[in-house]
Amino acid sequence: DVDMNTVDGYAISSWETGYGDMVMTPDFSTLRLLPWLPATAMGMADLTWTDGALVKQAPRGILRTQLDRLAERDMGAVAATELEF
Repeated sequence: DVDMNTVDGYAISSWETGYGDMVMTPDFSTLRLLPWLPATAMGMADLTWTDGALVKQAPRGILRTQLDRLAERDMGAVAATELEF
């Protein structure tokens, strides 16, 4: 946080264990032009360690792990949002 206090429960990084180097690896299949901002694009990225291994605690890493587990059972997932204004 702004006072440099770490959150308990994160084994991958702390003042005691250090903060390892991570890399944002772009997922170019998610790249999209933003029609409301001229000459601007948006894309997603996977958080990886410097050796290329996925950081499993990152949201996309968690999702990928669960999808892989489903695929091992010849299953998949379908999701949708419900937007209410």
